[in-house]
Amino acid sequence: MEFCPKCGMRLVIDQKASSKNHSVLICPKCDYQRKAAKEEPTLVRTVNSSSEEQIAVIGEEEAKIRTMSTTKVECPKCANKEAY
Repeated sequence: MEFCPKCGMRLVIDQKASSKNHSVLICPKCDYQRKAAKEEPTLVRTVNSSSEEQIAVIGEEEAKIRTMSTTKVECPKCANKEAY
């Protein structure tokens, strides 16, 4: 694992600029790049994200729904009468 000498981010392999003879390491933050030494092993991991992963967005009305159980007890610090 190599780090950028300019900003400290982890360098990643640039698939477009790399060839069979040499790999090119780039910084995703500041675009620093350098050739990888030949003795450095290269590991390429491809991550496929599923389109089934969805982000739930709730409105103001749904946010008001109480989902945590509550109990009636007095707080010794603030005298609130309800606890989650």
